[in-house]
Order: sequence, then C-alpha cells, then structure tokens
Amino acid sequence: MKKLEDIVRKDGNLYTLIKRTNDIASYSVDRKGIRIGYAVFIVKQQKEMDLVMGGVKIHYEHKEIFPGANAYGKFAWYYNRIEDAEKKFNYLVEMQDKKQIEQFESDDIEEPDSEDN
Repeated sequence: MKKLEDIVRKDGNLYTLIKRTNDIASYSVDRKGIRIGYAVFIVKQQKEMDLVMGGVKIHYEHKEIFPGANAYGKFAWYYNRIEDAEKKFNYLVEMQDKKQIEQFESDDIEEPDSEDN
C-alpha cells in the first residue's frame, strides 16, 4: 500500500506533515509561503480496484488518500491555531488508543474545547 507523502501540494496549498500516529495525521498548511493553518485528519484508504470508463480500463492502486474538501467536519478538521490542532490530534489519538475510532461521522466524536475550527 502506498503511504501518504510528508509533503502534499493540493488546491494551491502546501501541506507539510507535523506528526502522525497510526492513522491520525497533522499537517501545517501554507499558501504562497505563508502559514495559513493546520489540518488534522484520520487517514483513510482507497482500495485497489479496476474500473471501466468509456471503454477504458483504469486501475486504482491501494493507497492512503489525502482528504478532500468534503471530508472536513467528518474525518478532517482545519484550525487556525496550532494549539487547537494539537488538542484535536491528541484527542483523536486517545480515541484511537481506546479503539473508539473505527468508522464514524462527525456527530460520533465530541469536539474538544477550542477557540476556532
């Protein structure tokens, strides 16, 4: 399986891995060389599969996927302050250690206290 890169360029942003524990990751988010925030998320996987589209067979490898915009608020969160991102990261690690993170939606995980999300 292909793992997420430590540096990801997406949607005009540069994401740089801060820390990762199992399936919980924290990245800094920079745009045009300026730190604009922090992303914390549960790493999801894309299964290996073959699809046929318009008569063309497309192979998708088994890999970890970086969250898209629709993931935020479900299994990915954005913070302006690193302190808030660290709280969320630590909370998710604690939940994972208790085996409470399997498959979930945002309503299943109580948000830790923070000043902004």
